[in-house]
Amino acid sequence: MSVVSQLQQTILSTMSDLVPKDGRFALVDFPDHNNVGDSAIYVGESDLFKRFSLRPAYISSVHHTNWADMESAIGDGPIFIHGGGNFGDLWPEFNDFHEEILRRYPNRRVIQLPQTIFYEQPEKAASMAALCEAHKDFVLLVRDQRSFEFAKENFKADIRLCPDSAFMIEKRDRLAPTHELLMLLRQDKETRGVDTSKHQYPKDRVLVVDWPEEISDNSKLNKIRSYLSANAHEPWLLLPGNKHHRRGNLLEMVARTRLRTGTELLSKGRTVITDRLHGHILCTLLDIPHVVIDNSYGKISGFAKAWGTFSENRYFAQSLDEAISILKERQNLAI
Repeated sequence: MSVVSQLQQTILSTMSDLVPKDGRFALVDFPDHNNVGDSAIYVGESDLFKRFSLRPAYISSVHHTNWADMESAIGDGPIFIHGGGNFGDLWPEFNDFHEEILRRYPNRRVIQLPQTIFYEQPEKAASMAALCEAHKDFVLLVRDQRSFEFAKENFKADIRLCPDSAFMIEKRDRLAPTHELLMLLRQDKETRGVDTSKHQYPKDRVLVVDWPEEISDNSKLNKIRSYLSANAHEPWLLLPGNKHHRRGNLLEMVARTRLRTGTELLSKGRTVITDRLHGHILCTLLDIPHVVIDNSYGKISGFAKAWGTFSENRYFAQSLDEAISILKERQNLAI
């Protein structure tokens, strides 16, 4: 069995007792930004629920959650929070949203889909710990051993180790490569500062990028975003037969469009070097040979160690020079 199939089975078994059979549940924190990794997670979450023949009764982003409408849509059903790498104080906006849900609904089941936990400020971790202590039914899924141990030590909750939801994405094929090497490298606060400037790479063989900003001439995505923006204050209900159901379909189209942009970008490299976790995960799904350099706090290596995703044509390096050397030796990189 492939590593992807193994991880899918682990996700399904971990989630089997959490998904309500009547479908009355919410999925909040829709990733309304251009980070392809978050859209990959969201598509994986959608494909996960489809495995149970279900879809959420209510979907919202951080900025467009209408609590009354959510309560009307799901009754006493649970709230699922979109997974990722924002559980902690590195991305305060999302931390505040997580805390608000636990504070607002102390007696309702809340399931945090697979996350990496990272706190720089002990007082922020203590604030979350107090909310977990007061909550009656919080399920926290984490995707690496360090996060699992931290959560067990600090939070009172049903804590489970679970792979990233992006592994539930239905199989897709890569496009033909256009470059010998693509480097997908972070330009945000999680970067370790991988420096490509000291090297002179032939532009026809090497492409250096990060996840792209929204593409201005992507008419399909722009039409969807225009519709969503025009209806931003409408409740995001997904009841059959009404406009909110159609709105939910549009949100999924946005995520899948962003995901496709990311997979097409990664496909341009015959080989890839990346310091993004979902660069690693999507290359694994697309079977692209690649080398991973860690992010600022070890998120990728922690995930890979937990689930054995470094093997065959998937490697780890401490530096850009080491990554290039590995690809030259093991994948005949010619640059």
